[in-house]
Amino acid sequence: MLIPIMDGFESIKQIRTSEICPGVAIIALSASVLEVARYKSLSAGANDFLPKPLKTEDLFLKIIAIPKKREVQNSLVLGNT
Repeated sequence: MLIPIMDGFESIKQIRTSEICPGVAIIALSASVLEVARYKSLSAGANDFLPKPLKTEDLFLKIIAIPKKREVQNSLVLGNT
């Protein structure tokens, strides 16, 4: 039996469609210096993106920013400005 190989983008999509943890925050991490990696990560459903090498301060700032980003996104969806 072959086990399908999943890249990070597909992993994000699977997590987003899962009923187990639909609201989990995802911060993608990549060694790619190309903007396409950021775009593909966010398009797949990541909340944010960080390039490698990982700086713990940058990760911390992304983590604390997620609730505020969700608040803004919800306001836009609901039409509240």
